[in-house]
Amino acid sequence: MAKTAAKEKELKQKMAQSVSSASPSMVPGPRNTEVPPAPEEKQTVPTIQELIGDEEDRLTLEQLIAQRISLDAQIKPLEKSKDLLTDRIKTQLSSYGITQMLCDGAKVSYTVTAGRKTINYHKLIAAGVEEDTITACTDIGAPGSLLKITPAKE
Repeated sequence: MAKTAAKEKELKQKMAQSVSSASPSMVPGPRNTEVPPAPEEKQTVPTIQELIGDEEDRLTLEQLIAQRISLDAQIKPLEKSKDLLTDRIKTQLSSYGITQMLCDGAKVSYTVTAGRKTINYHKLIAAGVEEDTITACTDIGAPGSLLKITPAKE
């Protein structure tokens, strides 16, 4: 029984090493249990009229979505301009070695940070860390949500 567990752990380590390195992966790909739709079939997305019967609710939601699309159209170019300005400011501050200053009453702070560190599950397995230990030490954040609205093509 102990030999089997040791062999299983060794195999998991080898598989994890293959995923976390440049060598060929030993991890099988995900099983595709779904039958792909025929090429001529197109998945249709239902319209708001099909989904919301209450006219007042539908009109309210349509207005909210239209307002959101309008704001996005205004914000995106401004964000691009802001990003360009931010890059130029960072370049100037770093060339002078400035980390803090006042500019016409505005407080400016510039900090260079290291890259974000993440833990790689497969590398931990490859290093011999038990799966139970990884699971016990993994924090999972609160669930969130994402809203994506893509404007109609004109």
